Amino acid sequence: SRGINAEYGGQGQLEHWKVVLVDKDQAVNRANYDYEQKFKLDLSDREFGIVTLPFSEFKAYKWGREIPDAPPLDFSKIGVFGFQTIGGVYDDFKQQGSGSLEIDNVVLC
Repeated sequence: SRGINAEYGGQGQLEHWKVVLVDKDQAVNRANYDYEQKFKLDLSDREFGIVTLPFSEFKAYKWGREIPDAPPLDFSKIGVFGFQTIGGVYDDFKQQGSGSLEIDNVVLC
């Protein structure tokens, strides 16, 4: 597999999201970092869209700040997979308003 394809629909004002992958050994306390990739929804189109997230573009973060010297993502250790809306301290935009993300399917590609 080279990445993740997610078919989605979105409503509201929240257009900035990320996929979060966490190692099994860090899933409970998340002491070190997780791996994330950000993406933006097209909220103007009411049809479902598809976002492709290459594994090579996931980066390590701790509390929103990138950890450039973290080891590469080890797929055999992934224990948590999730979607989260973003916008705040380390982003060029602020999260505001309400919104929803509807996932129709997620597949490895």
